[in-house]
Amino acid sequence: MKYPNKLVGSVLAASLLATTPMWADQVVSAVHAEGQIAEATLPPAGEKTLSILYTLQPELKGMTRKVEKSRNGVYNVSFYQKIETDKKRLYASVELDEHTGALHSYDNDQEMSDGKKGTLTEDFAKQKSAAFLQVLLGKDFKKYKASKTSKDNNWDAVTYTRYENEMPVFLDRYVVGVNAKGVTYVNAGDTAPLRASSTVFHKPEKILSKEEITKEVASHMELSYRIDPVSGKPMLVYSLESTGYLDAGTGKEVQGVDSNKTTYSDPIAVTPGGKRVTAKNPEEVAKALADHFHVDGQGAAFTVNTGTPADMKSANETIYESKSGGRRITVYVHDNIIAGFQIRNKVELASEAQHNNQPKNAKISYREAQEKAVQYLQPYLDQSVKVLKVDRNQVRMANSTAYSFVFLPVHDGVPVTNQTYLVNVDGQTREIVNFMDGFDKLHAPFPDKKLAISKKAVAEAFLKQYPVQLGYLFPMKDNKLLAKPVLVYSLEMIFSSSLDGQTGKPLK
Repeated sequence: MKYPNKLVGSVLAASLLATTPMWADQVVSAVHAEGQIAEATLPPAGEKTLSILYTLQPELKGMTRKVEKSRNGVYNVSFYQKIETDKKRLYASVELDEHTGALHSYDNDQEMSDGKKGTLTEDFAKQKSAAFLQVLLGKDFKKYKASKTSKDNNWDAVTYTRYENEMPVFLDRYVVGVNAKGVTYVNAGDTAPLRASSTVFHKPEKILSKEEITKEVASHMELSYRIDPVSGKPMLVYSLESTGYLDAGTGKEVQGVDSNKTTYSDPIAVTPGGKRVTAKNPEEVAKALADHFHVDGQGAAFTVNTGTPADMKSANETIYESKSGGRRITVYVHDNIIAGFQIRNKVELASEAQHNNQPKNAKISYREAQEKAVQYLQPYLDQSVKVLKVDRNQVRMANSTAYSFVFLPVHDGVPVTNQTYLVNVDGQTREIVNFMDGFDKLHAPFPDKKLAISKKAVAEAFLKQYPVQLGYLFPMKDNKLLAKPVLVYSLEMIFSSSLDGQTGKPLK
């Protein structure tokens, strides 16, 4: 699911204002004394993998290394090259599995920057990447096949996918980046570090028929409305709401590491207030926040943000911000109407994956926070909105201490997926720390949902465009990766996010 057009610029701008990019910490030119780089103890299995890597990149062995404490079952090893007597720079980094010692990733920053520009042949990229992986994986390398190559200006990336019983093992792969200097990076798929034995992959017995597959896919097709971004008119859309994997024998959904199935709350009846609050300057913004949005703006002094690029803001948008006493308030104004605000007491964000709507040290429950969010939101709802649903999978503008609620209007029992309201509630203080109004006025009535083709028809259209693929998957259960693979049908979930509800044709 995507942000509505009106909010795209605002959300991107908020991310820039509130975070420091990851790459900013990767360029290391600060002074480090050798004794200041604390080294943790790397497990023997990890040391074994490093010793293999040293045969491929012998220069790493003589460098200062820093081993970071295991996080989420992964050790990070950074190698620093001495450039002056008291200065070092990051040369390469490696992520190793805590249990198996297997490689999660390898990044050679130096070879990436030193690589000569120019077109590389696919044969050269495959040759270099294969030679590297063959040493790294040993006899296991024969289980992998080069499946595709992607190109950039001065490097190629070759993907190696594991095969068992002549079928792919989904998410067990390695992507190897190559430039004129050699291998610049290796990224392992989510399940590659398991280094599972071939004996755990059983040959298929009874599998679903074509008709049974169609029936199962149809059961996961969900109808929704979407506002066309060009015409502004509502349209009927089918989305495949699935984990992306079906058990090849039973048709039941299987959870993978990369699964992200959208789920909605029960319908929530609301009383819309239709309130719109205007503000034309910093003083009016401060007054409006206090009088209408109940935001404590004591000590806040707003100024117009001029640092956000125009292409990251929507048309006729002005961003105001205040930084005072460790508290930052950002306000988004469209056509002189306040469309939302964000409050940060300190620069502390949580990634959507880690957050999972489980804020740190919360003193109220998810249900209590949702009730507060609905109560807060109702005065600002468009008069046409009578029912809402919460998209349970959406976490936006995440704060480590806040619950995040993305509300979708419902028309005739069908959710409108790109007309959203965002309300984030601090789980410790009960404060509303985010409000974003993404509702756009309609330029045409909703088409009757009876005009939509059947789920079976859209499933048939989907499978014709995106055939299923039979292969193996290491499933997830209770947020844990199981060591026994399951034979599954993989469904296309990236390019098939939505289909026209009346024709079944894929939508861009």
